[in-house]
Amino acid sequence: MIIEETLKEMTGMLDSFNPITLKEMSRIRLMNRTDTKYLLPLDTLAVLLKRAACDYHVQEVAGERNIVYHTVYLDTADKAMYLAHQNGRAVREKIRVRTYVSSNLTFLEVKNKNNKGRTDKQRIRVTTLDALSFEGADEFLSLHAWYTLPQLTPQLENRFQRITLVYRAMTERLTIDTDICFRNLINENFAALPGQVIKSIKRTHWTFFIAIRTIRTMMKQMVMWWVQDINSNFKEIIYCSHN
Repeated sequence: MIIEETLKEMTGMLDSFNPITLKEMSRIRLMNRTDTKYLLPLDTLAVLLKRAACDYHVQEVAGERNIVYHTVYLDTADKAMYLAHQNGRAVREKIRVRTYVSSNLTFLEVKNKNNKGRTDKQRIRVTTLDALSFEGADEFLSLHAWYTLPQLTPQLENRFQRITLVYRAMTERLTIDTDICFRNLINENFAALPGQVIKSIKRTHWTFFIAIRTIRTMMKQMVMWWVQDINSNFKEIIYCSHN
């Protein structure tokens, strides 16, 4: 009941933000960027939204501001990408098929993160996961990934709702994910994060804008976990006890 009340309050607070459209968002794709992620209790969300309302716009798609995302992560049979991430390799890769449910857009995406903390994302439009081999996925992966399509199988899916806030200078995005759940597609294990929210700050450089300052202030006021690109405490939840 508390979680439902918090989410309802959050939805109402979004009405105080000026909207930004998908077309306007194309100006700030941030395909090469730094990402900083925080795992926070859901009840901290209202504080952040109140402080951000004057400096951020909220993405709106088809009249919705809290948008459903569905993602399928691909990996090799021996989970090479997952293990590279878990073992802290300097350069890490993720390959996924992500659907933005409100806009009915689906993309095949490759994300590479280097040892300098920068993330490079490349993507192409596709229709469905099953159609990848017919829609240029092989050529796309040969250009941007370490693995070919025949080496990959669907390993994990997740679903969440995302609020995307855009800094007025168009140099930073703050994404807020709630109602987060995961399903391992190999062993059918399920995991969820009730009462938690993942906040991710995506920016073109390491300048600390208002989101960083706000979250750092909040960190001094409460006990929380800090995760940089999802640390080892979170990995087992993500892969839903994959062993």
